[in-house]
Amino acid sequence: MEVRIGLVAPYEGMVTIANELAKRRGVALLARTALLEDAAEAARDMESQGVDVIIVREGTEVCLRDVLKIPIVPIRMSGMDILRAVLKAREISKKVALAQFPRMHRDIDVIRKAAGCDLTIFEFVRKEEARHKIEDLRGKIGVFVGGGLTAKMAEALGIKSVLIETSAHWISDAVDLACDIAIARWEERSKREQIATIIDLVPSGILQLMNNVGSLYAIKRQRGSLALIGRNWLDIEMTGY
Repeated sequence: MEVRIGLVAPYEGMVTIANELAKRRGVALLARTALLEDAAEAARDMESQGVDVIIVREGTEVCLRDVLKIPIVPIRMSGMDILRAVLKAREISKKVALAQFPRMHRDIDVIRKAAGCDLTIFEFVRKEEARHKIEDLRGKIGVFVGGGLTAKMAEALGIKSVLIETSAHWISDAVDLACDIAIARWEERSKREQIATIIDLVPSGILQLMNNVGSLYAIKRQRGSLALIGRNWLDIEMTGY
């Protein structure tokens, strides 16, 4: 059985970096590019294929709340990542629009001052909201800065756009954490399977007395599942053991 993690990325470059990092850890990576609401469907599909953890970029995890039963690891998108994209956009036009999720970054004022350009910022939660706001910006700005979804929308509407790319070290941190979680979950699952196999080979079950704790543990199979019973050994009648 191999250890597997999933990645739902907003752009292909992130997949390339994450793939290389996962290989170094000896972990299989199942990756897809998807944006916002579409990310939930991609993540559910990966969960059904047996991945132990899902990685998404910060902000996308909002769309995965109450959708998955496995852990979610967000990739941070820092103020420096945004500033780098805004500075790149400033080379195209001094009138720049920046899209972000509500209250996602508190250093926007610092970015505005550092960029030294006319920076319009709008917040959105869902696709349609983003589309309407970008449409309203046509003719008012020269270039658009956003994540995978909003950058594509702007391009489709004829607005030049710059994609916010996540620094490699933030991707690396998220992949490392996801690998640690996945390996731990795989090891725990393997131990349970080993115990189940041993118990299956001993039809009468296993009885263990923990001398230092004073507890008696009986493990046996009941109706297809394992039953673990812990009791104080002083309360157990020893007759028949």
